[in-house]
Amino acid sequence: MTTASDVFASAAAWSRVSEQPPGSNNVPGITDWYGIRGPWCAMWVSRVFYDAGLPLPAQTDKGFAWCDAGALWFANQGRLISNSREAQPGDVVFFEWDNVGALDHVGIVLSNNGDSLTTIEGNVGDKVGIFRRYYPEAVSLGRPAYSTPPQPETDDMKSVILVDHRFNPPRAYHAAGNSKVALTDWSQVQALEFLGVQVISPAPATWLDALAVLPRNEGKI
Repeated sequence: MTTASDVFASAAAWSRVSEQPPGSNNVPGITDWYGIRGPWCAMWVSRVFYDAGLPLPAQTDKGFAWCDAGALWFANQGRLISNSREAQPGDVVFFEWDNVGALDHVGIVLSNNGDSLTTIEGNVGDKVGIFRRYYPEAVSLGRPAYSTPPQPETDDMKSVILVDHRFNPPRAYHAAGNSKVALTDWSQVQALEFLGVQVISPAPATWLDALAVLPRNEGKI
């Protein structure tokens, strides 16, 4: 059964996609998978959940390409929440900025910060980004049917990225509990850091800067 953590892992796996070429709405693995070339924020969310084992079949078995269709599907399931202050990690979040009655954008909630949400979203500047969205921006939330409700991360559950500078180039590991997995590609390090996993390292600032290349943006796309 799928948990919010499974969705976050899937989101990390799809965090490096972008339009090829820029401005084309052609995203390998997303638009060709869904079968439509066009605004792809909903298709990205659909791919993330599909690969995590929890499809959101609002329009097709794969998911939805139209934000309003996704919100309607959650509403029909009794899983649409109108108060963004109730957001939980793993919720699907819908945005509407131009006040014309149609939803504009969709993403996935990573955390509820008490005054805002941290989200991961596709189709932002032709790629995927992490954003801080204030409550009024989020008009509704879809709560997926996770096998277990999202749980707050406790100190003994936290995972970290460990960097070993005895090697050149440095070696990186993802450590959680008593396990440690080698990261063989910088994109893996970046994807984990992108989702807020702490980096434990005595590395110089110039090297840590390399882990911060993924966008952390605030405000409307």
